[in-house]
Amino acid sequence: MATEDKNRATAAAILPLVGGAANVASIAHCMTRLRLGLHDRSLVDDEALKALPAVLGVVEDDTYQIVLGPGTVARVTPEFEQLVEEAREAAPAPVAAVSAEELAAQGAAIKAQQKAKNATPFKLFLRRIANIFVPLIPALIGCGIIAGLNGLLVNLGWLPAVTPALAAMASGFMALIAVFVGYNTAKEFGGTPILGGAVAAIIVFPGVANIDAFGQTLSPARAVCSARWARRCWRCTWRSGAADGCRRRWTSWSPRP
Repeated sequence: MATEDKNRATAAAILPLVGGAANVASIAHCMTRLRLGLHDRSLVDDEALKALPAVLGVVEDDTYQIVLGPGTVARVTPEFEQLVEEAREAAPAPVAAVSAEELAAQGAAIKAQQKAKNATPFKLFLRRIANIFVPLIPALIGCGIIAGLNGLLVNLGWLPAVTPALAAMASGFMALIAVFVGYNTAKEFGGTPILGGAVAAIIVFPGVANIDAFGQTLSPARAVCSARWARRCWRCTWRSGAADGCRRRWTSWSPRP
């Protein structure tokens, strides 16, 4: 079977198991999952979906997520969207029983119920961690590929003039990854993202080694005093959001032995 036919067959098998085109409110996908917004969750046949050869699993969150795997989901989603569009065009126009505002309110209520159902503390914790680190994955993959290529060239002794540039490209992101983690962390917890990146940059800044604070020479690897100061700034920002609070904490802080 051709690849296009296989992808379309997968999409055609999924559509009736999620309640048909009329039950699909929105369609999106990430790197591995087909994400569907549904009008009525009860119309979905979970077990039949899991039994499909191309389906690796299902996850219920804000959207109904069908795990298809990297690459596959990018090919199946357009076919699924086309099937939904064709089904809607072929179906007779329903008689409007309710207004658009009422339909929107019903959809929002269903989404809120699904969100509340999945808003357990553990899931919320995992979601926050994912929101911090998942955006970094493409850069990590790219750096890993470049590092692998660079290692191969070094071991073979090929292109010695190119390997230093490849090493810089592979290591640059990793050297500053704390900045990006700080940026995403502040953004996820409602802080100012650029300030989160700025505070995290203190930890990896090489010039920290030249600072003598309270009789101790700071180290970029540990950055003990900087980390304590950053923690107090974050704490006062979350509690009050006022600059005066940060200033009071800074002036009242003293290093611990």
